[in-house]
Amino acid sequence: MNVQIRLVLSALALSALIWTYADQASHETHPLTAIPIEIVPPADPEAEYVVQATGPAARPKSAVVRVALTFRGPRSKIRELKQDERQNKLEGLQIKLTGEIVPGRSETLDLETAVRQLPELTARGLKIESVSPESVAYTVERYRKVKVTLTPVVTLLGSGLRGTPTFNPPVVTAIVSESELAPGATLPELAVSLDSAIEAELAKGGSEGRQELQFPITLQSSWPGVTPRAFVPSVVQVKAVVERQPRKVKKDRVPLSIGFPLAIKPWEYEWQVAEDDLLQSDVEFRVPQTREQEFEQIPPNNITARIAIEAADLPTAADTQGKRLTKTIRFIPPEGFEDAKVISPPKTVKLQIQKRP
Repeated sequence: MNVQIRLVLSALALSALIWTYADQASHETHPLTAIPIEIVPPADPEAEYVVQATGPAARPKSAVVRVALTFRGPRSKIRELKQDERQNKLEGLQIKLTGEIVPGRSETLDLETAVRQLPELTARGLKIESVSPESVAYTVERYRKVKVTLTPVVTLLGSGLRGTPTFNPPVVTAIVSESELAPGATLPELAVSLDSAIEAELAKGGSEGRQELQFPITLQSSWPGVTPRAFVPSVVQVKAVVERQPRKVKKDRVPLSIGFPLAIKPWEYEWQVAEDDLLQSDVEFRVPQTREQEFEQIPPNNITARIAIEAADLPTAADTQGKRLTKTIRFIPPEGFEDAKVISPPKTVKLQIQKRP
């Protein structure tokens, strides 16, 4: 009897060894490193929650944790896992938070338990042998959605603004942390500076007179101590009416220059102005309103005031006393100011030209 019992036990032990060997031969272990898993807050129609994970496994300033997993199971299932890994099909995993959410308080998530319960992983028919890290710290910030009205701010001198610029939409939603804005508190109107945008639009040029400007502008906080996570929408359209009136700018004592034909040798002639004339002249320009200040900074010697001497103006042998001329001055604005126009009445200068002996 004892012999029979020993034989049965030996057979059972041998069967267990054979089963274990067969199991080991038909199963395989495969590690996955840095699988991204996102910690998702609960949905709230009145507010928005933002999760931030901390620790070595967490992506900076995000709710994503990179988790290392080790799977074991049939080789066919492991092959499917490897294929999905190569095709990046293991991304998009989420762990949804449940229970009470206390904004701003540091919490610890049992990552190992949560990962083992993910249906995307349990449905694979594989055993999860290890999860690293086993836990992760996180905080949840609660953001309120606050309606705010936009108000324009324009301090740009000489813009020619007519009326008050308008926004589309005139009211936006600011998503603000409750750590910056207490529950129940409201926000004042959002002051939106339009100086740079209007200046950029005017710099594009355009016709003088009344003109409607339309341009987008990105919203930024103007509230001390309150920086919304976002505005919805973040970009609004602005309409502004400007009236572009030309400005008059006078340049005094512009030096005159005399130009001779190319075929003439200027050093063979001497010339002088009449006693009541000087080799300087005043001139008045009409410039676009947006360029008035810039044009005023130009020194007079940067303005070209040219007297063109033609071949017919030169004295001949018969002109023993030289030749008296009355020439019109041609004023030319400096390069880059082709839109500046001379509005002074034509100016002339009296010259005496004589051939040198």
